This record gives sequence, structure tokens and C-alpha cells, in this order.
Amino acid sequence: MVQTLERYTNFKQSVSRHGFARTCIRSLYVRLRRVVHFECCRVASDDGQYDWSSSPSGYDTRSVSQLEFNRMLCEDLKGVDYAWAFERGDICIANVRDGEIVGYSFSSFKPTFVQPGLVFKFPGGFIYAFAGKTAVLHRGKKLQPECWKARSREYRRKYGTVFGAIWYVNVTNLESLASTRHADLNEKLHGYAGYMMCFGRWITFATPGCKRLGVGFFRDQEAKDEAMVG
Repeated sequence: MVQTLERYTNFKQSVSRHGFARTCIRSLYVRLRRVVHFECCRVASDDGQYDWSSSPSGYDTRSVSQLEFNRMLCEDLKGVDYAWAFERGDICIANVRDGEIVGYSFSSFKPTFVQPGLVFKFPGGFIYAFAGKTAVLHRGKKLQPECWKARSREYRRKYGTVFGAIWYVNVTNLESLASTRHADLNEKLHGYAGYMMCFGRWITFATPGCKRLGVGFFRDQEAKDEAMVG
């Protein structure tokens, strides 16, 4: 009874935020995933130029080390392990408030493992932005855009230039899609890409725009069984 009431409450909240149609599609998607292991994602990029002048007060948004990340994560964001990202030289930008990390985002030049035997690849000239998260109590304050600005500054400092970021978002992750939509990015939608497990083998798919750019999910026989989710 309690679980039913909780699901109903979550459904109402989602309808209020995202609309009835999107909420129903997400509900159907979740049910299908219980039967078939698949994912469909929206793939987009920007030019790496962020000119927003206003910033939320009380937050220090900057690059952090692996030690800082592990030591400063707030309670709501604990339970993750991105040692593999730090070890290969990926950059982590974090929103710090009162000595705690309340939001973060990673970026990389390198293809990223998604599932064992499956990797997300993208063309040169881009960085891959992934694992952007914000603690529940700090959402709605546009902290992820602050990470993007700080990321651009960090790459300019290290490499003397900025790079366009490319990313994918699950089509049912309505919160992340809304955050990107409201961030006023110079965004370019390339299309959709996804994958599905069928008889023990990954089947990947991509719309023409993603294929032309060479971005999407690819089977990788060299992927390790301990591959991390990007």
C-alpha cells in the first residue's frame, strides 16, 4: 500500500513538471526495460562557449581532484566510484558549498565504456560530458551550467582553447532534458542513438545525423567486464 501510494505521488509530481504524455511514455519505457535490456538516448553537442553572466551565490565551482571528490561528496551524492575516470585523466568540475560537493560533472577526450562489450564513441574535436549530478536540495539553481562554464575555463587554461561538448541523455530522463532545455545552450541536436541486448549480443542503432558525425554506441570486443557506466 505504501509503495503504491509512493508511486502515485511520484507520477503526479512528474505530470505536474513534465506533462501527462511524457510521464506516460516514461512509465511505459520503464516497464519495457524489465523485459528487454535497451536504452534510447538523445545525442547533442554545443560549441563550448558559455556567456551567462549570472551565477548562483554561495557556490564555488571548480576542478577537483580524486581525493577531494571522495572526501567532500555530500551525503546525497555518496555511493559512486569514479576512480577509473580520474585515473585516465578525465576532468571533474564540482559545485562546492560549505565544504561539501553538492553537484558535479565529468568530461573526457576518450571513448567511455557503457556496458561490458559496449562503448560510447565520438569524433575528435569534442569532449564527452557525462555523469552530471546535483544533490536534491540544490536542484533548480542551475548548478550544472556553472559546471559547464568552469569546464570551459579549465580546458582553456590547460590547452589554450575550448572544445565543444557532446553528450547523450536517456529519452526518459525528463529532469536532465529539461535542465538542458532551460540552460539556453547553443545546442545542436544530432539525433538519437541506442542499444539493445538480443540473444546475448549487443545491437546498436543510430539516426542518420549521429551516423554522419560518427557518434553513438559501438560494440567493443576489448571492453572489460568491469567497465563502468558513463
